[in-house]
Amino acid sequence: MPIKIVRAERTCFACPSQWDMWDDQGNYIYVRFRHGYLTVSYDVGGEMIFESEAGEYADDGFMTEPQLIDITAKHLDFTSTQWITEWRTGFDIDF
Repeated sequence: MPIKIVRAERTCFACPSQWDMWDDQGNYIYVRFRHGYLTVSYDVGGEMIFESEAGEYADDGFMTEPQLIDITAKHLDFTSTQWITEWRTGFDIDF
């Protein structure tokens, strides 16, 4: 059963792309995409939830939220997620 993500905040746009997330139990989840490799874990360096090669290029460090949702669909449920995006971009992003 996928982990239900209730809040997600992009903390770095690229190289690496990374997000801070929280599940419906209040657990912190760290998501990072760097050099074409995606990791999803409980806390930084904590228990691994999911990891995968996901980039087209060896130095790939950019991932969009729709790409993240697609790649992690079997592991993370984003149906009720509050995406925090305004502070980085200055505008809301609809997915």
